[in-house]
Formats: sequence, structure tokens, C-alpha cells
Amino acid sequence: MSDKLIQLLNSLTRSEKRYIHLNLKTFSSADDGSNLLHDFNTLEHYLGLKRQKKAPELKSNITRLYYRILDLLFELYKDQIYENENDNRLIKRSQILFHKGFYDEGLKQLEKVIYKGVAYSYLLKIEAIELRIKAAIKFLDVDYLQNNFEKEKSLLSEISRHYFNQLEFESIWAIVKLESSISHFYGAKNELLERHSEILSDESNALGPGSKIYFHQINAFLAIKSNDLPRAMTHLNEVSEIFEWHPELRDNRYSDYLRNLRNKSIILMRTQTYEEVNDFLKSLADEILLNRKSKSPSFKNDVFTLDVLLRLDNIVSNEKVADNIESLAYFDQSLKENEKHIAPDEKVTSYFLLGFSYFLSGDLRKALRRVNQAISLSKTVRKDLHHLSLMLELCIHFCLENTDLLETKLNSYRKSLTKSEPFFTFESDTFKFLKKIIQSPNNPKFISDFNKFILSELQKSNKMEYKNMIAFRYLKAY
Repeated sequence: MSDKLIQLLNSLTRSEKRYIHLNLKTFSSADDGSNLLHDFNTLEHYLGLKRQKKAPELKSNITRLYYRILDLLFELYKDQIYENENDNRLIKRSQILFHKGFYDEGLKQLEKVIYKGVAYSYLLKIEAIELRIKAAIKFLDVDYLQNNFEKEKSLLSEISRHYFNQLEFESIWAIVKLESSISHFYGAKNELLERHSEILSDESNALGPGSKIYFHQINAFLAIKSNDLPRAMTHLNEVSEIFEWHPELRDNRYSDYLRNLRNKSIILMRTQTYEEVNDFLKSLADEILLNRKSKSPSFKNDVFTLDVLLRLDNIVSNEKVADNIESLAYFDQSLKENEKHIAPDEKVTSYFLLGFSYFLSGDLRKALRRVNQAISLSKTVRKDLHHLSLMLELCIHFCLENTDLLETKLNSYRKSLTKSEPFFTFESDTFKFLKKIIQSPNNPKFISDFNKFILSELQKSNKMEYKNMIAFRYLKAY
């Protein structure tokens, strides 16, 4: 049986399965269609079994079933796949009209795309102009070729210039996001950005509204990275203003719109009170849930981030776990429901923050389960969260009095620090402090001394934003 078919079937949501089943059933009158429906239902039942024995016998060609499912999923999600499905639909209509010989009617459809205000979907505009020129040649439109051909050729050149400009900013934004995902948001300066410093220095280098959004997103990221929060907020407000002036652009790039709100929230967490940030996040969640633009995985990831992850981050960062114990169950359940839609970065952050919250609330078994997930995933995603999770794991075993396991984990932690540079400067001295604490768990002085040392080192290394996520700081004498 095809592995790619099994992987695709396992990824399907309940609504996707229902859509595929209904379509296959509707068009199952022919033998081939009937066989595809039979095989889809058979495989769905087979994969749902707890104990799968030998693979079932299928009636149709596996490759044909695989591509049929892909085609149906495309129909289901085409409004989300295209930046502007309406423009794409107009182009397709014009192609049919030209094919049937209705030249003038086909032109009317294309002109709606070509001369439609600001270009949000540059490629569709380019496709429409190219089709316009080809149609004029095919139908021998001499008037157009003599009077408008050069004009639209120049327009095509201008749109292409805007398209490649936006593509350049988009590639820079990809480099920036890659850095934050594989390393650490406040890590070393990315050398790949050096050659882009000139284009990022002046907004006039961004030709269209789409490029300007990337320009401000990138500069906001770099400002946050250098701890210049007022400058970062200025750039994020510029993004909000562009989206406000261009609502269609906001609809086409709703994920960027949500990410901008997310970045604003992160800055507010460091400049406003817990209550102010919590009210802001709740208002965002209410607005987004009432105005759903998409059901795509990326949209679900962004909604989860605003509705759960940032609220949880706000709680932990402001040491408000004790006041929000009842919310942990909701956060945990939301993570379970959305787990397959959440990006690795957000997923490992959720694992750690939930594990840390359970640790502070005293539910050590749940804390251990979540932190083990964080450790496993953070090895390849986030260096900072990996080290925070390893510390949390040690503290959980200390509180559970798992003496033998604690010693094993401690030795493993020590070895991991010898293989790579510690993320936090205090980690190199962790063992001498923990040794004293483990040998004298009833002496609060050793825990107090360790806490003061951690805060001092965080201050020196400019990493105080982590101070409320260091599990060692919450150890208590027994």
C-alpha cells in the first residue's frame, strides 16, 4: 500500500473526510467512481482500527485514488490557496469566453483584473495582461495592437517590477523568521541580513503596500531583537495602518494581519500590566473568532496563538499562575484539539509553558508529561526553550523526590552542556548550587543564594525577560 496515500488519509480532518465522501458518492455512478468510493471508505475504516491486521483489498488504482483526493481537497480549499480567488475566477471565465469566440465579453472580464486599483495579486494581474495580449493577436484586434499594446506592455513591466520587489522583501522576511525558529529570538546577529541593510533602511525601497508590510514587519522584528520596543511598536502600527487602508490586502494576507497583532501583544507584555495585556488579548480573540476568514491550518495556528499561547505566556511572565489555575484545563484541551495545526515553534512553547504552569500549581505528573514533549521537540526548534525545559525537568524530579532519576538527569544535563555552549551563563555553575540544595533540602539559604546568582547572571547577559521562566528560582526548602 502507498505510504503517501496513508499519510494523506491520516492527515484528513472530519470535515475533509465528509467533503471527499460526499463528492465521491455523488459521482460514483460509473464503475471507476464507485470503486474509488469503496476504497476510500475501506481505508478510512482500516486506519481507524486500533489493531490493524493485513492491508485490505482495494478495487481501484491506488495512485488514481491518491490524486483524486488531492483534486477534491484543492476544490475545498481553492478560495484559501489563491491570494485572490475572485480574480482567478474572472481569468478562467475570460479563457472560456475566448475559447467560445466571445472576444469582447472576455475582455470585460480581464479588464476587471487588470485595472482593479492597487494590485494585491501581482501574478494574476500579469497572467491577465498576458492573456489579453495573446487574445488580441488571436482575434486580430488591430486597433488594440496599434494603440494599446505598448501601453499594456509597459504596465506589465511595471507590475513585474512591483512583483519582484515584493518577492525580495518576502525572502528577507523568510530569513528573519528562520532565525527566530531555529535559534533564539534574542540570539546573535544574523549575517545573512547584512547584505539587505540598505534596502531595509528606507521605506521608499518598498514599492507597493504588500512590500511595505514586509518592510515594517522585518524592521519591527529587528527592533524587538535589539530591545528597542518603542521603535518596534512604531513599525507594527505602520503595518496596522496599511491593513486599515487596504482591507482587501488584509483579507488576502490575514495570517500576516494576525501575526502583527501577535507581535503587538508581545511588546505590550513587556510594557503594560498583566490586566491590560489580558484585556487586549481577550478582545483580539473575540474579534477573530467572530470574523473567521479561513479554516486553514495556518489560520488555526494563529487563532490558537492569540487565544491560548499568548494568554498563557502573559500568565507565566507575570507570575499569575496561582490566580489562573482553572484556565489551565482549557489551555491544555485547546492544545490537544489544535496540536496538528500548530507550528513547531508555537507547539514547543505551549508544551513548556503548560509544563511550567503545572509545576507551579503543584500538578507534577502533568508537568512532567508536558516538559518531556518540550524537551523532545525543542532539540531541533528552540535552543532557549530546550535549556529551560531541561531545568524544569530537573526541578520536577527534585520535587517528586526521584533521587536516582534526578541524579541520572543531572549527569545527562551536565554532559549536554559540555557538548555545546550553555545558553544561560549561570548554567555552568548550576551543579555546585544543586549539589548543596540536594544534600541539604531543608536549608533555604542555598536556594536563596542560587536565586540571587541566577538573577545577577541574567542581568549581566541581558536576558532578564526569562527570569520568571527559570524553574530553579521556584524551588522551596522541604
